[in-house]
Amino acid sequence: MYKLLPKTLATEAFNRLEANETQLGQTEQTLETAPNATLMLCFWDIDSENPETSRQVVAIHKHLDLFAERFGYFKIETTQATFMAVSGIPTGTENTEENACVLAKKIVCFASNSAVSIPIYIAIHSGPTTYSVIGSRFPRLCVFGQTVTDLKALAKLAKVSISSVRQELYLK
Repeated sequence: MYKLLPKTLATEAFNRLEANETQLGQTEQTLETAPNATLMLCFWDIDSENPETSRQVVAIHKHLDLFAERFGYFKIETTQATFMAVSGIPTGTENTEENACVLAKKIVCFASNSAVSIPIYIAIHSGPTTYSVIGSRFPRLCVFGQTVTDLKALAKLAKVSISSVRQELYLK
């Protein structure tokens, strides 16, 4: 469970399951709000027919996992061409926005130095975020709300797009 959820949420879920074994596997129904979560979205255009591109995407995902963990982010969504991570859920962390900017720089650097050129999009946005733990067999963190919608609209090709408030941190 600790690989599927942020540590504090996994501990809470585990403690609830231990306290009441009859409800083992029951999905958490409550929605909670993080006042200032920071979200990062990465996605890329890939040629899924090209085996070299597919191998490169696997390598990028492995590096994204390592980078995200190192900078205090938790992966919440991954598909072949998408990676979304969040920090500040359930509680805020220090230097969240600054870490997002450093993480974005590392991702762009890694993608641009890869063997196959992959167009990458990155967006960073902070704000109130609604979240819940969903699923019983493989619980996962689900985030939604206006902050997530704004994040998806920010992404532009070959740029790291951030809200104007966060721009100053990225330029350091």
